[in-house]
Amino acid sequence: MKAMMAITKLLATMFMFVAILAGCVAALLMLIVLVRFPLLLLPVLLTCWVVSGLQNSPEKSFP
Repeated sequence: MKAMMAITKLLATMFMFVAILAGCVAALLMLIVLVRFPLLLLPVLLTCWVVSGLQNSPEKSFP
C-alpha cells in the first residue's frame, strides 16, 4: 500500500513539474513572438484593457 502511495505522489509531482514547465515555455514563446512581431502587442494590450475594464465595472455579469 505504501508503494502505491509513493508511486501516486511521484506521478502527481511529475505532472505538476511538467505543467509548470509547459506554462513557462508558453510564456517565453509568447514573449519571443511579441518581441519578434511588435504589432501583435497592440491586440494583447487592448484585450488586457477591455478585460480589466469589465472586471472593474459596477455590474458583474460573470463570476
